[in-house]
Amino acid sequence: MSGEAILMMAPLRPWPCTVLRLPGVYGMGDRGRSVIGQFVERISRHQPLRLTAGGTSLRDYVEVGDVCRVVQHFVRCPSAGVFNVATGESLPIREIAREVADSLGVTPNLEWDAARGPRDGDLAFDTSLSMLARDVRPSR
Repeated sequence: MSGEAILMMAPLRPWPCTVLRLPGVYGMGDRGRSVIGQFVERISRHQPLRLTAGGTSLRDYVEVGDVCRVVQHFVRCPSAGVFNVATGESLPIREIAREVADSLGVTPNLEWDAARGPRDGDLAFDTSLSMLARDVRPSR
């Protein structure tokens, strides 16, 4: 956030500064490094997928094609500000795992760990300023 503030306050900036906050991106080219990519890998191989905090942590992931459309929008229509690029619909991570499994036509082997880890907080995003045009709103 400090870096964002420095960029937004840069004196005599001849261009509008747009900061895009990306909560989690998945899709073509991530080589299985995203959370969704890891879910696809494990679920498609019928490997157990262990979810901490009982799989209740909320997440909001955006497909890389949607991110590209958002970037194109801001290139065409420059705007100064900080924007959350998210669907605005955070889901429990267990539901996301089940959606991945459904899309693969596989029954997931989900394991639960009730303990909460340091990364198990909920991530929900205010998207009221995210999309300036309806055609760039990320899809679920």
